Amino acid sequence: MFNKLKLEVKDLSGKHALVTGGNEGIGYFTALHLARMGSRVTIASRSEQKSIQAVESLKKLSKNDQIDYEMLDLGSIKNVREFAEKFSNKYESLDYCVLNAGCTFINYGTTEDGVERTIQINHLGHMQLSLLLLPIIKKAENPRIIFLSSSMHLNTTLTLPKDLESNSKHFGMIQYPKTKLMNVFTVKELARKLKDTNVLVCAVHPGFVSTEGAYKDAKGSFFGYFLRGLMTFLHLIFARNGEQGAITSAFAVTSDKIISGEYYDSCKIAKYNPQANDLKIAKELWEQSLKLVEINESDINYS
Repeated sequence: MFNKLKLEVKDLSGKHALVTGGNEGIGYFTALHLARMGSRVTIASRSEQKSIQAVESLKKLSKNDQIDYEMLDLGSIKNVREFAEKFSNKYESLDYCVLNAGCTFINYGTTEDGVERTIQINHLGHMQLSLLLLPIIKKAENPRIIFLSSSMHLNTTLTLPKDLESNSKHFGMIQYPKTKLMNVFTVKELARKLKDTNVLVCAVHPGFVSTEGAYKDAKGSFFGYFLRGLMTFLHLIFARNGEQGAITSAFAVTSDKIISGEYYDSCKIAKYNPQANDLKIAKELWEQSLKLVEINESDINYS
């Protein structure tokens, strides 16, 4: 179903990449691609056990000892803030910020902040993290911020403020594409704000990829079991493996052809949802999202 992608090998010695969700799936293989090119890699996730195992495996496969992990919960405004502060104090600069982590749920639920969890983990947490790390990202020579989106964003639209409200109890398959469209909106708005800097921002679609992260709350629901079984079957037949799925993310980090604000699929600029060009909605989403993650626009230095 997919053409096999090839990744040009670059020398990333002396560079540092942060990969959220780097302990499994696409994030793990993104970290592996970058580590094999010599980059220092920090993976960030909620599971310490999986992170420890991933670091050991990544070091062995890449023959690169500059791999470590940090604990990060994108479903907590407080935790993201604490992570960014700790990371910024520990490292002087950050070359590549790969915002890979994501989830989808069958059942409705909210985070400790009272926000619908798909929205907070997939959209708000990564937006908050990228803005809080911006000071050290800008210190790097040619830094990049990459948001993992999905082609599923093509088949939805945003209605604000409804889609950001915690009582918007959408079924997971409706909510997930909306968060991926929010990623594209965020990329375009952030690229506009950083247009006079050296920071490149882009969104990527990994393709239809077989990973372990989908529908983890499927237990206890007949429909959940059915849907997870169906997706597993489709993955076996049609999906890219994780290593192939991570290539476009790694390409976005390494390629000299990346254009800020664009959306990439299979290592090429791709068609995106035209609603993402609506500047009024973009402004509304940006302002409402900042409010939810408790960041003041006046505190952000984009220059």
